[in-house]
Formats: sequence, C-alpha cells, structure tokens
Amino acid sequence: MILIEGLPGTGKSTIAKNILTTLKAKGYTKLKLYLETDSDNPFIYKSGTTLDTDLNDFSSFVRNSWSTFLSTYDPFEITVIQESLTIQQQLNFPLIINKAETGKELIYEIFNNLKETKPILIYLYSQNPSAHFKLTMEKRGIDWIEKVNNTLERSTWYKANQADDPIDEFISELSLQTEEVLNYCPLEVHKFDINVLSYADILNEVCEI
Repeated sequence: MILIEGLPGTGKSTIAKNILTTLKAKGYTKLKLYLETDSDNPFIYKSGTTLDTDLNDFSSFVRNSWSTFLSTYDPFEITVIQESLTIQQQLNFPLIINKAETGKELIYEIFNNLKETKPILIYLYSQNPSAHFKLTMEKRGIDWIEKVNNTLERSTWYKANQADDPIDEFISELSLQTEEVLNYCPLEVHKFDINVLSYADILNEVCEI
C-alpha cells in the first residue's frame, strides 16, 4: 500500500496518478487508486464535510470505512495507492471546526490499524505551503476561491484565532499539525520537498523504494 499525503497544492494527485501509470508500465496489474476527488471513493465522507457536519458521525464513518476495507484487504494480492485519506481528510475538517485533537486521534487509530500491512507513506511538502495552495486556488477558479475563503471565514477555527490572512494562518496551522502527526507515525515515511525535487525526480525515488 502506498499512501500519498501532503498539504493542499503540493501535487498529491499528480504523483498518485503517475505512480499508478509507472507501476502499470512495469507490469503490475493488480492495482487500485483512490483519489480524494473520486465520487465512488469509499473513504470519502459521502455528504461532504461542511461546518454543519456532525463530528461524531464523521468519526464513525472514518472508522467504519477503514474497518471495512481492512477486513478484506490482502497486500499480497493488490497494491493500493491512496491520496489524502490517511491524514488530510482527518485533519482538514476537524481543524476547521477547531477539533484538531479529535482528527489526530482518528489518524493515530488508522496508523495503528495499518501497521500490519506495512504500507509506505509518501509526504510531499513545500517551504512555502500557503503560496502553493493559493496557486492551486487560482487554477481552480474564482468560485473555488470564494468557497474556500467563505468556509474559513465562517469556521470555528477562524473565529477563535481571528487571523489576518485566513488562508496563510490555516495552512500554517495545518502544516504544524501534520508534522506533529508524522512525528508519531509508526509507518515507513518518506518526505519529499517539492521546492527541491521535480515531480519526475520524486516519482523515480518513490518507484525505487
């Protein structure tokens, strides 16, 4: 199992899809890719996560989806590639509603349940994560920019912190929380700085692991 994680805008989807393509070219046939944008992704909270989402319901969904998956998963039968489903889904929403500790508890549970399958976790990071996120926002258009800004400005987290620049402050906090989670991660973790390495270089290194 290959887990792709990183802050918004660091290229997780790109790397995940390229890993799939590369492994297929190498002759691997039993592969499954889960992207956070896939409508049929069984790990994504079905109704989406909004400020009105019930945290207990969200937590139950996360636990149940992973339990269901692991009950039938055989790492010797299929290679699974997942994007943003181990850390970021469980951090983004709880952090927005100022419940980051609950999100981290879910992540640690996932880590512990995954240990026996011996996955590798690829973490993409940037020296300026906010700039990468804003660049991604620009590419997705004004509607998406307004949606992100509106969500952050209405969030419990923002009201508690009153940040001058909600995006800068949120991405900075998300980065710190993610690093804390990674420090306690019992899985095999490989970190890649996208300011130093090209996606091609990262892909080559990942495929050699």
